[in-house]
Amino acid sequence: MKKLPQDEIDALDKQWRAERESDDKPLIAATLSNPLSIYLTRLQGKSLGLYAEIFVMDQNGLNVGQSSITGDFWQGDEAKFQKTYDVSADALFIDEPEWDDGAKIWRGQVSFTVTDEGAPIGAVTMEVNLTELERRTAAGA
Repeated sequence: MKKLPQDEIDALDKQWRAERESDDKPLIAATLSNPLSIYLTRLQGKSLGLYAEIFVMDQNGLNVGQSSITGDFWQGDEAKFQKTYDVSADALFIDEPEWDDGAKIWRGQVSFTVTDEGAPIGAVTMEVNLTELERRTAAGA
């Protein structure tokens, strides 16, 4: 995949946000049904609640695979992308934990650069259910 112009990225992100509120979701459906998204959904399911969300971004910061519908399609303007892909092939970024009042859990995002033979090709973010991680740690699991 090639670098896209910012206006194309913005158009895709706008389409994604509009589809979240619409019954017709071609971009969201295409993304969630691709093989990478299916794999990430299975990985999230096998974690038994440890992973709240997993998504992979390309070199444009656009989601190319995800375990659930994200709020937006473009992550390139966020720290999860800027502090990984934009930094180095071995960059790791751990964001500040956040309280999810709806789910009543603490969540934290861990992001890192994805490489192909050492060259950065994107980034991945794994959102960890910190409340579940603490429970498992206390239980010795």
